[in-house]
Amino acid sequence: RLQMRNTVQEERLLLLNDLGRHLDDRALALVERGAAPLGIVYATDARASSAVRIAGVFPPRSYPPITYPLARLKSSTNREAEGFRRFLLSRSGRAIFARFGFSAR
Repeated sequence: RLQMRNTVQEERLLLLNDLGRHLDDRALALVERGAAPLGIVYATDARASSAVRIAGVFPPRSYPPITYPLARLKSSTNREAEGFRRFLLSRSGRAIFARFGFSAR
């Protein structure tokens, strides 16, 4: 959407795209240890690291919303599962999410 690849030298890119959440962690680790000068990672991950600084932020409408669905498995035998789900959706749970840079719908 932003067509940034057109302004970056292709041979200097290490693409860690659409292959899973753990690759975002790898990109952050490369920047944290100085193996890469820049990385594109989730803002919440960048804020949690004391070893990097945020150089810029993509405009919110330039990417689809990042969502983490929540569900309790019908087959779950854990008695605390529903209570935990309700807590996450409660005012207190949402406040914790907000403190770490997430929003809950």
